[in-house]
Amino acid sequence: IWGIGRRSADKLKSQGIYNAYQLAQANENWVLQQLFVVGQRLYLELNAQPCLSLEMVKKNKKCITSSRSFLKPVSQLDILKETIATFVSRCAEKLRKQQSCANILIVFIRTSRYKQGDTQYGKSQSITLPVPTDNTLALIKYALKALEYIYCQGYDYKKAGVMLSGIVPATQRQAGIYDQNAREKQHQTYPDPLMQVMDKINQKMGKFVVRSAAMGDGSNGATVQKRLSARYTTRWEDIITVKAGI
Repeated sequence: IWGIGRRSADKLKSQGIYNAYQLAQANENWVLQQLFVVGQRLYLELNAQPCLSLEMVKKNKKCITSSRSFLKPVSQLDILKETIATFVSRCAEKLRKQQSCANILIVFIRTSRYKQGDTQYGKSQSITLPVPTDNTLALIKYALKALEYIYCQGYDYKKAGVMLSGIVPATQRQAGIYDQNAREKQHQTYPDPLMQVMDKINQKMGKFVVRSAAMGDGSNGATVQKRLSARYTTRWEDIITVKAGI
């Protein structure tokens, strides 16, 4: 059941509740005490009492972030650059998907806060872009400059990330008084033909088949995704296999 984790499952099993039907037949007050408000909402939903309204139109994100912990500590600037460029590409793709542009870019790096005995270091850099953009190449350029500014040699970095904020609709971008040429150029070419082609190819042939050279070839294996849910509806390898006995 969505929303029932390991601890909640243990509580339910201790009361002889092993499936959705049994949970729906339980005492509501007990569910509230043991599983709190979230559990009570689930209980009511199982009893055909809607608790959350259906969102017919997905709202655009006001902040987009991509960050990962490294599989092994990273100290080399070139590997950090490839990783940051990859994060920027993911964020820019999400921007274009919701037809938005970002005005602020933030890059951060930090060492492991849990490793005892090592000197800790962590820093972030925020850049306000001259013109809001969703262009991957432009965003990577600024992100790498920010990384070079905050990078300090001699540390083993455990995590890095990129955040885009100041998000506005792509058709409502506003430049400063000295950015007229850049603004006119971007409005004439929006949506950017290059970004459109890149997105279409990647959507059809696979993620990052076409990529910025700054991302490298993806062989450094720096980042790791822990406890990643299977993609049951979008990946053939993750489709659930059911075996029926006769």
